[in-house]
Amino acid sequence: MKHEILQAKGQLADWKKEYRELDLQASGLIVVVRNELSPYVEDVTSLRIDQAMVALKQLEKVAARMRELQEKIKDLGAVLDG
Repeated sequence: MKHEILQAKGQLADWKKEYRELDLQASGLIVVVRNELSPYVEDVTSLRIDQAMVALKQLEKVAARMRELQEKIKDLGAVLDG
């Protein structure tokens, strides 16, 4: 039983680490999207919308994985605490 608990705690630590890394990645992607779609550009045709879309699609994937990890972390944390 003790081995399984240690294994679960290791898994929880891995998920938390992955979540923090994804959070950092998401922050960077948000900056990229904001820079590419600057509201201060007068000529809309000069915006690099294709670059913003690539970053936005990646951000969507990152956010989905983060939501998934949030649930896993919450569930496993509750089991280990209870």
